[in-house]
Amino acid sequence: MQPRSYGLLIHTHYFGVLQNRRQALHLNVFETQDCYRSYAHLILPLSCGHDAVDMIMTVDSPTQDQAKMMNLLVELQRRDGIELGEFYLGAANRTT
Repeated sequence: MQPRSYGLLIHTHYFGVLQNRRQALHLNVFETQDCYRSYAHLILPLSCGHDAVDMIMTVDSPTQDQAKMMNLLVELQRRDGIELGEFYLGAANRTT
């Protein structure tokens, strides 16, 4: 995945779900001189035998890269008690 830093981040997200055997919701905003992308990404670990994660299901937000999505991300951030000054999702190259 390009840019390389984006691919490494996504790999880290998937690896964390495999390692922890827990779901994860990532609210990502990426901005470079070449592109802009914002989205919510839900990753769910699945298992056929309940012993190990052998499948992963992912869900991306339907309103990717739209102002509506950015407003949702900021609202979720506020709901979680994160002050916009501490970590603002509208800032470039931010992810949670």
